[in-house]
Amino acid sequence: MNLLETSNLLQMAGRAGRRGMDTDGTCVIVATPFENHDEASRILIDPVKPISSQFSPSYSLAINLIARGEGKLDVARQLVSKSFAMWEKRKVEQHVVDAVENHGDDVSQALKVSAQDRFMKTLVDALQSQVDQRSAKFDVNRVESLLGILTDRDSLKKTSKSFVGATKMFELEYTTLSYLQKEYDALRARAEIEDSDFLSEIIAEDTKDLINQIENQRKRVETTEKEIGKHPFSIITGIANQIMEDAAFPESIVLNKALGSAREGHKRTELSSLTAQELSQFSKSAIVVTRKMRKVKTANPDVEDLFQQAEDLRNDSWNDMLSITKTLVAYGCLSIEHTLEGGESYEDQQYTISPAGINIGMLGFENSLWALVAMGGAWDVVGASAKLDDFRTAMEDFDNDEDWYQNRKGNDVLIPPKVVSIPISQKEANTLNGLLRAMDPSELAGYVASIVTDNSRGNGAPVVQLFQNLTPLQQRVIQSSLVSMERLVEVQKLYGVDEKTRSCILDISNCEVVTAWASGCSWQEALEISGSPPGDLARTLSRVLDAVRQLGNMPYSPIRKQELLDGPVVWDVSRGLHPEIRRLCRDAARLINRYPVKDPLQFEELDDEDVEILDEIEQFFEEDEIESEA
Repeated sequence: MNLLETSNLLQMAGRAGRRGMDTDGTCVIVATPFENHDEASRILIDPVKPISSQFSPSYSLAINLIARGEGKLDVARQLVSKSFAMWEKRKVEQHVVDAVENHGDDVSQALKVSAQDRFMKTLVDALQSQVDQRSAKFDVNRVESLLGILTDRDSLKKTSKSFVGATKMFELEYTTLSYLQKEYDALRARAEIEDSDFLSEIIAEDTKDLINQIENQRKRVETTEKEIGKHPFSIITGIANQIMEDAAFPESIVLNKALGSAREGHKRTELSSLTAQELSQFSKSAIVVTRKMRKVKTANPDVEDLFQQAEDLRNDSWNDMLSITKTLVAYGCLSIEHTLEGGESYEDQQYTISPAGINIGMLGFENSLWALVAMGGAWDVVGASAKLDDFRTAMEDFDNDEDWYQNRKGNDVLIPPKVVSIPISQKEANTLNGLLRAMDPSELAGYVASIVTDNSRGNGAPVVQLFQNLTPLQQRVIQSSLVSMERLVEVQKLYGVDEKTRSCILDISNCEVVTAWASGCSWQEALEISGSPPGDLARTLSRVLDAVRQLGNMPYSPIRKQELLDGPVVWDVSRGLHPEIRRLCRDAARLINRYPVKDPLQFEELDDEDVEILDEIEQFFEEDEIESEA
C-alpha cells in the first residue's frame, strides 16, 4: 500500500461541505493498519508539491488538430500556446530575462558557460556508453584515451591550447599562401601588359621564384591541416557527429539537444554538425564554469535557482507536437502537398490526412500510431528508418509461405506475387497484414490484448512459457510485430518524440486468456488460465472489447482487387486498417461481449448461458469464502 501525498489528501478533504450552502466542512481521518500516527501527521502538515504540467501531445490529438486547422498547424499551435505547460515556460523565461536585466552580463555569460559545460558532460557520457558497450562502430581503446583527455582538467586545458595553436598556425600559413598567390597573379597580369623584352625576362624570373615559394607554402598548409585533422578534438568531433546523426545510438537525441542548448538556443539542422572549433570553445567553458558560477552566485544570491530554471525551459510542448507531426509524415499518416527543401520547416506546411491518419484520429489508445502499425495499417513510407536496415544482415520473411495462407483461409486471401521491389518497411506491413488476415477472430482478440493491455501486477509466468502457450499463428504475428515495433521506436527516437508518447506495449501476458474467452471458455476456466482476480480479468476483457470495437469501426478504405492482382504496389501513404482485419475485429467483439463482460440490463432476460455463468461465479465465491474461513 502506498501512502497518500499531502495534495491527494487535501483534494479529497476539500469535498467536505456543500459548495454555496455550507461555510465549512469536516473531514475525519480514520486510522488503518497501513500507517501510524506520525505518518498521518506528516501527511497533514507536509507542504504541497508544486503543480507541474502533465500536458503531452498524442498522435490522435495531432491528427484531429490538423483536421480542425484544415491541414495546417495553426489550431495546434494555438492550443499548445494556451496550455499550462507553455504558461509555466513563459513564466520561467520572464524570470530569466528579469535576472539578466537586473544583474547584467555576468548572469548571461554564466548561463552560456553552464550550457556549454552541460554539453561536454553529455558528450563524456555518450563516449563512456560506447566504451561500456564495447561498441563495434568505434575503436574502443582510442575512445578510452579520448575520455582521459575530456575528464582530466589539466589534460583538457593543454589539449585546448594545442588546438588553438594549431588553428592559428594554419590560419597564418594559409594567409601567407593567399598573399603569394596574389603576388603571382599580379606578376602574370603585368607580364601580359609589358612590351619590353628585358622586363619580361625579369618578371619571368620572379614568377619562377614565386611558383617555388607557393609550392613550398602549399605543402606547409597541407602539413598544418593534417595536424589539425589528427588532433584529439577533431577525432572527438567526428565521433560525436556520427553519434548525433545515427538514430541507432540511444545517445543521439540527448546529445543533439545538449548541442542546441550550448549554441545559445540555436536549433541544430542536419547541415550544422559540431565543429572542432566549437568543441574547443566548449572545453574552455568546462574549465572555467566552476569559477564563473561561484562568482555569479556570490554576487547575486537571489539567482541561485536560475540555472536550473533555464534548463527546464527545454521542456517545450510545441517541439513535442512537431516531433509527432514529423513521425506521422514518415509513417504516411500525413502527406505534405509539396516536397520539403533545405531550410523549410514543418511548421508552415499544408498537410493532407491519409486513410491511415483518419484511423489514427479515431483511435483512443495511448500510442495510436503503434496500435495501427501493429495491425499492419501504417509503415515508414519515407525511409526515415533506412539506417536500421544496415544493422540487419538477415530479416525474417514469411512471404515464401504462400501455400500455408491459402490452405488456412482459402482463395479469399490474396498474396500478391513479387513482381516489383517494394520498401522493406512496406514489405513488413504486408507480411503482418497477411498473418493477421489468416487469424480467426479469437486469435486476433488475443493478439489485440497484447498491444492494448499490460500485466502490471504480474502473474510470475516466464515470457518463454507465455509465448509457448500461444497458437503457432499468434507466435508468428508477435515475431512480425516486434520487427515493426523496432522500426517505429527508431523513427520516434530520430524525430525526438517524447519518451512517454513513444511508448509501445507488446505484452503477451493476457493473450492466452483473451483467446480462450473469445473461443468460448467458461468464466471459471478463464480465471484459472489468467491467475488474476475476477475484477482484473473483467477489466482486461473490457479493455480488449473496447479496442476491437474501435478497430472494427474504422472507416472503410478499400484496396482494389486489381491492385493486388497486378503485383505489389508502392504506396506514397499508408492505407490504414485492412477491410478484412476490420471484419475480424467486429467478429472478435461479438465473441468477447458476453457476461460478465457484458452486463445484462434489468429489462433483459438472461439466457441459459448467462444463468450458467452466474451459477459458476456464485459457486466460485462460495468456495473462496469457505477456504478463507478454514
